[in-house]
Amino acid sequence: MKLLVSKIRLGVKFSLFEKGITLFLGLLQLFVVVRNIDEREIGLMALVNTVLMFGNQLFELGIGNSILHRQDSTHHQLSSIYWWQIIMALIITLLILLIAGPFSSIYKAPALRWMLYFLSITILVNSLGQSFSAILYRDLHFVTLSKLRILVTIFGFVTVVVLAVLGWGIWALVLGHFVKSITQTLLLNYQGRKFFSPAWHFVFKEIRPHISFGLYQTGESFILLLNRQLDTLIIGKFLGSEVLGIYDVIKQLLAKVFRLVNSVITGIMLPVFARFQDDKAKVSSLYLRQLRLLSSLNFPFYLFIALNPEIIFLYILNPTWSTPTNQLLLMYLALFFLVASTQNPLGTLLISHGKVRQSFWYNVGVTAILIPSVIWSAAIGIISTTQVLLGLQCTTLIASFFLLLRPLVNFPITVFFYNLAPPFLIGLFSVFFAKTLSGIDLGLPRYITGFIEMVSAIFCYLVLSSFWNKLLWQEIVGLIKREHEE
Repeated sequence: MKLLVSKIRLGVKFSLFEKGITLFLGLLQLFVVVRNIDEREIGLMALVNTVLMFGNQLFELGIGNSILHRQDSTHHQLSSIYWWQIIMALIITLLILLIAGPFSSIYKAPALRWMLYFLSITILVNSLGQSFSAILYRDLHFVTLSKLRILVTIFGFVTVVVLAVLGWGIWALVLGHFVKSITQTLLLNYQGRKFFSPAWHFVFKEIRPHISFGLYQTGESFILLLNRQLDTLIIGKFLGSEVLGIYDVIKQLLAKVFRLVNSVITGIMLPVFARFQDDKAKVSSLYLRQLRLLSSLNFPFYLFIALNPEIIFLYILNPTWSTPTNQLLLMYLALFFLVASTQNPLGTLLISHGKVRQSFWYNVGVTAILIPSVIWSAAIGIISTTQVLLGLQCTTLIASFFLLLRPLVNFPITVFFYNLAPPFLIGLFSVFFAKTLSGIDLGLPRYITGFIEMVSAIFCYLVLSSFWNKLLWQEIVGLIKREHEE
């Protein structure tokens, strides 16, 4: 147990460092991209990325999580899985080549065809490293994976930024994606083969249990991905690639903040939940602590962004985009991610308990409601689309508790919201306090008052949290700075 706790805390440290580097470089890259690449081209890349996301999801077949769940897999089973994923990736690559033409015709953008032709090869490239990633993750090699992802991020960042500044336009985004894929696979092979070297062995029946688990996992992940990317596909079709470009950039920005916090904590907790899956009381305690920690870190970010959209456009995005419509767009999307962040721990819990079948059918129902709702709202406009997405996210928050979470834990919904209330109320008060303070006319430049507002909000939030959200400090100290006490 002591070794497990030590690995978790060390993993959190390196993951936080990794996510900090990733966020910084991601924001800097976004800053360069929105000033050097046309929003229409950014929109086209968003559509291509959506197709590639689906392709990567399908070839993986949820087997990575199956390796985690079935921790007694033999060397022969893992070897069969390795070759199976390569075969599946080859099939998916060929399918993308076949749909590239019709897909570009639907969106009336010939450039989509050659972009898909070129980047479809990354599906096959990614398959060569997927098994190594799952094994390193299963065996708690968090530090190794964090270092690897930092290097991949740096290679991709340098490629995109240099080519964008040199005027390569959309090629900067395309080649940046390609370089990241190649670099990631090479590094995973270099590190992963120290712990597992695939044999020339393939027997389909050996991996049937993994595929059986993975089929529902893939179905659920596919539906979840469709839920996340449906807006991209529909906005691109009904509102055009220019509107999609601005929408996707804002979504990318908010998702970077989302991943900075959520992926660190939930990624570390997944194997921990798996080890305690038979202890309901322990799982409930861990879940509530994870929920409080995530909300304590996420809520102030998204509340500040939602109530200060002009600052975000001025200092991070393109100032020329700061129209009333785009400011509303940013506000609604920030609130959407705030609500979504409270549901993120649920996915971790379901995977660790092997509840992929229940999650799959639940998300099928959500998709059945989401598709007509988004199509209807997109026909009205971009703001209507984000309002509908926010409303549906709030609705699914309640539904998912009763249908998915409640059978796995021993606390009622009132306890769930009780843990969300302190960070939300403290965050809301802190942002309004900072806005009031920065509103005092001292004749200072706008960038100075913006900086004062941000620092004031952070300071106020930390001070109030020390009185009314002490669990935030307890978790930070407990997870990061107290290994020597164990």
